[in-house]
Amino acid sequence: MTIRLVLAGLLGYLFLMIFSTPALAFDPLAGPCGSGGGSSVCLESSSQNPVVNTIKAAAKIVSIIAGIAAVIMIIIGGLNYITSGGDINKAKSARSKIIYSLVGLVIIALAYTITNFLVDKLL
Repeated sequence: MTIRLVLAGLLGYLFLMIFSTPALAFDPLAGPCGSGGGSSVCLESSSQNPVVNTIKAAAKIVSIIAGIAAVIMIIIGGLNYITSGGDINKAKSARSKIIYSLVGLVIIALAYTITNFLVDKLL
């Protein structure tokens, strides 16, 4: 029993370390080309429209906040699952919390991608 708990904890920790790092890998307040953005390629591809830049910055900030919330819910669900103590209802609740959080992460990534695509094409 304890070996399973240790393995589940280690696998959960590894999973979170692998998938939570990319969510925090960009600066939402940096320009469209990052903080260095001085190359001519970067300047040509960046939008001069302040509405586009505002929408993109807002989408980044919202996706970061929602991604952090989803990762926290995955951690809480994992801890609930580990400490369920054999109670089927607690384990089922924790498992559904983890699954819903993962679905939320996928939806966040898709919403961010679709928002950027539509803003680039329409504005």
